Amino acid sequence: MSTESKHLLWLHHSKAAGTICAAVLILFSSMVSAQTASVTPVSLPGTESHVLKTGLIPQALRIYVSLPFDYASSGEHYPVIYVTDGDSLFPRLYATLRTLDAPARNVAGKTEVPTAILVGITYDDDLHDPTSKSSLSWRIRDFTPPMDASYIDAYVEHRARNGTPMIDGAVPGGADKFLSIIEDEIKPYINSRYRVDTSDETYVGYSQGGLFGLYVLFQHTAAFDRYVIGSPSLWWGNEVGFDLEAGYASTHDNLNKSVFISVGADEKNTEPAKMISNVQEMARRLEARAYPSLQLTSTVIDGENHLSGISAALSKGIRAVFQQQSPYDKGRK
Repeated sequence: MSTESKHLLWLHHSKAAGTICAAVLILFSSMVSAQTASVTPVSLPGTESHVLKTGLIPQALRIYVSLPFDYASSGEHYPVIYVTDGDSLFPRLYATLRTLDAPARNVAGKTEVPTAILVGITYDDDLHDPTSKSSLSWRIRDFTPPMDASYIDAYVEHRARNGTPMIDGAVPGGADKFLSIIEDEIKPYINSRYRVDTSDETYVGYSQGGLFGLYVLFQHTAAFDRYVIGSPSLWWGNEVGFDLEAGYASTHDNLNKSVFISVGADEKNTEPAKMISNVQEMARRLEARAYPSLQLTSTVIDGENHLSGISAALSKGIRAVFQQQSPYDKGRK
């Protein structure tokens, strides 16, 4: 190859490389610019957030509210669904409801749940610190039923001995106080701000929130009309949940509620937890009572463990409790 040819070839490659480098620089600059311009907080359409300070617990509560698509224009009153562990469960249930209450997006051409107002309850104090273990102590305090003092003392001592002490002096057994917050403060606040059908209230809880739901069902039955109970921690307090069920049965011959209770097939089922066996036993006892008005759905969800089963339990549960007794027959206010 001649010197002139080599020079022309080098010039051609140099020009091409320069063009490519320029293109890469422009693309990189565009990407950086686009990335910078597109960084905005994520929000869920149709939702609002409130902070509630109560005198019954030291922590402030964050209350999430999701309103139906047609809320502003309909003038109607809507069923309301309350879910605890709102930081985690509210967005999951929000997505589920937005899908299931829209006939156009349902292959069956009909809604599976009514259009409803969704209310999520969580702790505001721990909202922005995902590494904090504080909320675990608060959940144990607020979601567990009153129980034997010796169990509480042993549990607190066990936590301290293992280097994971309860935070802020929290102790188990405060479900009665937490229910008072829901009944006397959160519900009135929601009812005063939104068009709620107070005759159609549902509770959704998972794990310790599920245990809390069973406590409410058996001790304060009228608080809600429907109960979605996912993987309840029935082993807590020497299986105090079974004592609550027996106590209710001893003084009642009916349970006029729609109830869903579930557990994952891959959950722990050995002492002391016995997650699967305990849920199956609770369902067996409720069925054996033969309450004439109880509408009960119980299921073991294949392929799910305690964490992966959350979304499955919410989807199956919310459909079950509303299909058991059609809300459309009641009409709205």
